[in-house]
Parts: sequence; structure tokens; C-alpha cells
Amino acid sequence: MDTKNKRIIKLQNKLTKCFGITVNYDLLVQAMSHTSYVNEMNEDRSMSYEKLEFLGDAILQFVITAYIYRNYPDFDEGELTRFRANIVQSASLSQFSLEIGLDQAVLLGQGELKNSGNHRRSLMEDIFESLLGAIYLSSGLEAVTKFLNETIIKDIKNGNLKVNVDYKTALQELLQEDGTIKIEYIPHDHPDQRKDWATDLFVNGKLISSGVGHNRKLAEQEAAKVALAKINANKGK
Repeated sequence: MDTKNKRIIKLQNKLTKCFGITVNYDLLVQAMSHTSYVNEMNEDRSMSYEKLEFLGDAILQFVITAYIYRNYPDFDEGELTRFRANIVQSASLSQFSLEIGLDQAVLLGQGELKNSGNHRRSLMEDIFESLLGAIYLSSGLEAVTKFLNETIIKDIKNGNLKVNVDYKTALQELLQEDGTIKIEYIPHDHPDQRKDWATDLFVNGKLISSGVGHNRKLAEQEAAKVALAKINANKGK
């Protein structure tokens, strides 16, 4: 048995043992095959990980979207979009690749190998997504969801993967849909001395909301969050 087969079979067995999922051997080889490796083997470029990555990216977006839609009912569409983007674009994807051992299983050409391509964050993110594509084609959406529940979603639940929603940007985009609007965040003293910062939010000179936080940025984010909540509440009337 050559080195490639040993590495792929080791990964295949690990996925079964640790996550209870079955992945077709040939699909797993393709998911782990970098274009540099495929070129050296004189194989067609379609045998590289790229098409499976395309599929896996879409599946990742869907599963995470469904999860945050169900579990964050207070988030509006904009907040959900930014939340999802932060998760699926996070460096956590490369970290999960390393934890699973994809860096040891990925098949690279000699040039990429010499340049430590298997330690490149962007490649590890891509390989994670190509693995999702291979899992889907082998065992279906339920298996992919099970795998993600044990990796990304588990970290979200445990608080290890924190996602920050940029309320200031969301508010600015919403208010400026109809043209330029002056938005000002003006700090002031807060009566509760235990609080470090307090900020009033003015739109075109009119006080809209206030926010309190342990620093200026957090106070401004809180003020923007309150303003967005008011705007969304008025829309529903």
C-alpha cells in the first residue's frame, strides 16, 4: 500500500470512528487532491478538490444558515447575514482542518509541499469545504449536518466561536439607503460610575438612542443596536 492510500484510509477511518460518517474512498482522494498534485500525476484538473470545494461551500452556507435562523430568532435579515459570513469565513475552518488531520492527508505536488502548502490557512479552509462536498455525495445532507454539529456548531454553542455583529455598519447602510445622512456618536458621563463609557446616537442632529459599554466602541455598538431595534419595531407597525 503506497503512502497516499495509507493517508487517505487513515482519514477515512478517523471520520468513521470520530464522527460516525462514511466517506467514499475515491471522493475522499479527490477532496484531498490539490491542483499541484493532480498536475504532477498528469490527471485532469477536474480530479482536484476544487469542484468539491464549490459544492461544500454551498452546503456549509445552507447548514449554518438553517442553524442560526432557528437559534437566533431575534436577529433580523441583515444581522443573520453578517453572523453567517463571520462564521463561514472564519479562520476556524482551517483550525478544524488541523484538528481533524487534513493537513496530514492533503495530497500536494512537490513544489507546494516544499513551501509548506499544507500549513497555509487558505488551503486548509478550502480542503475543509471540499471534505464537506465528499461527505455529502457519499452519505447525504444528514451526514454533513452531523459532522458540522460536532465541529463548527459545537464551537458556536460552547462559545468558542464568537461572532460579532457590526451594528454600526448595519445602521449606516440602512439609514443611507435614501441618501446621505449625518450620523454622530457623542460620548457623555454615565450616572453609574461602574460603567466606563456612555454614548448618545444622533441622526441629522436628532437624538435617536443611547448605549453603554466598557469602552467607546462597545458603547457605540450598543447605541446602534438600540436604534436598529427601534427602526425595525416601527416597520412592523
